[in-house]
Amino acid sequence: MGIEVLNKDAQHVHEWLNEIIDVSGLSNKTQALASLRAVLRELRDNIRIEDLAHFSAQLPIFIRGLLFENWRPVKPPLKERHKEEFLNSIQEILEGMGHGEIEALLAAKGVFSAIEKQVSQEEVDKLLDIVPKGIWEVWKP
Repeated sequence: MGIEVLNKDAQHVHEWLNEIIDVSGLSNKTQALASLRAVLRELRDNIRIEDLAHFSAQLPIFIRGLLFENWRPVKPPLKERHKEEFLNSIQEILEGMGHGEIEALLAAKGVFSAIEKQVSQEEVDKLLDIVPKGIWEVWKP
């Protein structure tokens, strides 16, 4: 892997962050990055390992690292059943990172929009087929 790959990856990360800002109305890339970390973590913890592997293969290296940050793969998926549980979990993560000012629903909408723009439609459709109903209700209200 050459430095060109890292430069291209950094460019893709900025595209993700800009999309999150545009959709969620956040004021800066620090907030967008915190949103990305929180939402990816909750998404990760709610899908099976096999599905996570397919999804992660389409992510830029840096974002893939965020997805797997502090992951404990022995845990089964959480299977959050309600939209409120999913959003409350995101809000708790944001508060734990010192970003309680970010509204979980806006963070999720921004990240889901970035996923839809940056990941293949086939993979987005697969994710929408497998995520628990509470996540689906946030993603496609």
